[in-house]
Amino acid sequence: FVNDSYSRDISGKVRSHQKVKRENGDFIGAFAVYGYKKSADNRNLLVPDDYAADIVRKIFAWKMEGYSNLCIARKLDDAGILSPMEYKKMQGEKLCTGFVTGVKSKWSAVAVKRILTNENYTGTLVQGREEKVNYKVNKSVMKPEDEWIKVNDAHEAIISKEDFEKIQNALSLFELPTQMDGFNAEKVLSATKSDKKMV
Repeated sequence: FVNDSYSRDISGKVRSHQKVKRENGDFIGAFAVYGYKKSADNRNLLVPDDYAADIVRKIFAWKMEGYSNLCIARKLDDAGILSPMEYKKMQGEKLCTGFVTGVKSKWSAVAVKRILTNENYTGTLVQGREEKVNYKVNKSVMKPEDEWIKVNDAHEAIISKEDFEKIQNALSLFELPTQMDGFNAEKVLSATKSDKKMV
């Protein structure tokens, strides 16, 4: 009972400390999101990884032109661009994955969408999306979005907030596309009739 109470107390203090750091705009993740790296001077600060950040910009630009997520994934593979997982491996990061090891990970529509919907690229640090069920179980559950911790302008943006919002609108309205400033809706319509079917 004493050990159980001690473990519960420590777990509560750790979570409280992490919450404070998140609210202060400190990045506390084990790995930086693709397109960023941890600053050499401050490990709680994300800074753009020039190479990967350029790939992120290309992905958003292609989406603005009306390409589907699958088509973007194929373009990246055809260009020999390493997937986020393979790029992290090349950088020497040790990732724990449930996927079969020894098989090279390729780009996928899911990976592209994960990038297109990641608000961190606008400079807004988003953390606390998941939480552990309790200190006894090594299992996490997704929290409602209104409980996520977001800090604006916590790091340098790769994508403007305006372009990010246009992409979110396009992703949610692709079935009934309308002409949006800077977004090629006609290409979206034609893409749905070709092999570039929207996600």
